[in-house]
Amino acid sequence: MSRRTKFRSITAFAMAAMMAVSLLSTAVSAAAGELKAPDAKTSISAYVEAMQPGWNLGNTLDATGDDETSWGNPRVTKEFIQQIAAEGYKSIRIPVTWGQHMGEAPNYTIDPAYMDRVQEVVGWALDADLYVMINMHHDSWQWISYMESNHDEVLAKFSAAWTQIADLFKNHSEKLMFEAINEPRFTDGGTTDKEKQYEMLKELLVSFHKIVRASGGENGVRPPGYPYTRNLTGPGRPGCAV
Repeated sequence: MSRRTKFRSITAFAMAAMMAVSLLSTAVSAAAGELKAPDAKTSISAYVEAMQPGWNLGNTLDATGDDETSWGNPRVTKEFIQQIAAEGYKSIRIPVTWGQHMGEAPNYTIDPAYMDRVQEVVGWALDADLYVMINMHHDSWQWISYMESNHDEVLAKFSAAWTQIADLFKNHSEKLMFEAINEPRFTDGGTTDKEKQYEMLKELLVSFHKIVRASGGENGVRPPGYPYTRNLTGPGRPGCAV
């Protein structure tokens, strides 16, 4: 594609890693009680296979400025999404950074216009018959990373965000997936204890799962997945998605 954007295609390896069941995800499911996902209409292996190959819509809705063009990419258009599908891609990951569009405590309300924009792009992708993954992206280092020193506020803001996101998308096709947090890390807040990092990550993932599964609609049956992410201190570790 002759675009001056910095979009990157997702490798089959990265998407296939969604099938990896980790010790962390097992612990999250056990801690959450009811979090073992209902049987999907298709097996997760077939689901992942159907997503190949995938495209990553980076540096756009995940940009940390006021607008999706703040990192130099043009606004996403319906025609561009259709072009991705026409090129033979079967899935699209749409990274989203939410923090700069959220209000103050206690509600942490996400700007309705921004919610509408994310929903618009997701809708175009689903209409193009693409599998879609949305997430919480650069929030991971902007404010979630400070969880140890600001525990209650971070957990409340994270939970409030996913409560709103889950409700907005609960009736969308099960071809839509949620990734709880991109490349989780807590080192920006000064946390270097890996055990503590995993403890905080587990707490976030349990909250995420409970919120999504309890929100109803298709969120009760979205296939589970474990996307490969770089997080915490050290090499890549599994994150968590539904």
